[in-house]
Amino acid sequence: EGRQRPPGYSVSMNGVPALQLHQFLEAMVRIAALREPEAPLSQALGTVALKVADAGPDHNGEVAAPEDPLRELMLSSIELSLLLERHAEGLRSIFLKWAMSDERDHLHEAMSAKEFLALLRRSQLIDVRLTVQMARRAVYLTQCEPTGDHLDDQLHMTFLDFCECLVRCGHIRLNGRRPP
Repeated sequence: EGRQRPPGYSVSMNGVPALQLHQFLEAMVRIAALREPEAPLSQALGTVALKVADAGPDHNGEVAAPEDPLRELMLSSIELSLLLERHAEGLRSIFLKWAMSDERDHLHEAMSAKEFLALLRRSQLIDVRLTVQMARRAVYLTQCEPTGDHLDDQLHMTFLDFCECLVRCGHIRLNGRRPP
């Protein structure tokens, strides 16, 4: 191929030109507005962004998101979104307090899995309905790490990950089963 390509041009796996950043962002906003016309654009865009972030290429190069019924429920439940929004300030203060509990960490905006488990223990939420193993699995699923091959101190959660993990743990405690 002796053709000259414009600067910033790249080719995807299937020979299709890749989108430039502004084209990708415009596509995301359009998809969000079309998929959830009744929702505020920021919420709809967040939902679409989470779905895109979860997607990955399979062995054929086709992009597919892993099946996660609880994440689908969280993304589509207006009631859950409103509940988390109503308690966001309190949740954020808990998150920041526990995320900063390890002074050696220097990741003050991230909570380690170890810190999250310590929070659950301190809050007396670890029991027969929510075991350490179940809570650890919820952390792994929140991090899209279904195998659980990483050690607790290698995984760090953002505030949104923290909220998702709390929902997963609450689901386990209330429904008496493993996270889906």
